[in-house]
Amino acid sequence: MIKHLFQDLDNPTDADARAVGAQIAKVLRSSSWLKVDQRDAEARLGESEVAMCAEEFEDIEDLNHFSAVIDRLYDLADADRVWVA
Repeated sequence: MIKHLFQDLDNPTDADARAVGAQIAKVLRSSSWLKVDQRDAEARLGESEVAMCAEEFEDIEDLNHFSAVIDRLYDLADADRVWVA
């Protein structure tokens, strides 16, 4: 799903983090995971955590911010038993 986005990033910069973050956001927005999470969130009268994560990826500031958001993505995937590769 996103593994290919990390290729050729031996020494990533803040600009790389922003670019990859934007690409991850696109992948998330087109995923069935987001659609299911949005449906479930609506049933709970809440917001989709996957959609919020995609928004965070669109607004990456630097490498540290990217690391925090990618950790959150993997935590969400673990909780939802979704394979992110």
